Amino acid sequence: MKGRYQGLPKGGIFTKVTGSTFAPGVIDESLVDVGVYLCPVYDNAYDDYAIEVRRGDNDARVGYLRAVYSFHLQAYAETHGLSASVRGVTGGTKDKPYRGLNLYVHTNDGTPLPSKDFMLGEGRRAS
Repeated sequence: MKGRYQGLPKGGIFTKVTGSTFAPGVIDESLVDVGVYLCPVYDNAYDDYAIEVRRGDNDARVGYLRAVYSFHLQAYAETHGLSASVRGVTGGTKDKPYRGLNLYVHTNDGTPLPSKDFMLGEGRRAS
């Protein structure tokens, strides 16, 4: 990886956090410094494979990884550990008042994750 992505662990994916509109006031620019961590949720009523994104400083829920990704990634979280790097905070303007979060998700041990093409295509779970 080159430029602003230099130094990120290889084999990860870039993604946005979903559900952040239900966590007003939790997302701000400080997340770039305090970071986030990922936490599988085994009793989520809407997604059996849910992975929460939580603030590193106060444990507040920021949102979730997209369900189409968490379906594949929960097993990686259990066997290799998952981490996320905050790559940007979005929104918070008059036109876009809700805040969003861009992440780079990777395993703790360097094991490559499935590609986004796989997770969105041939590896997609049947509805």
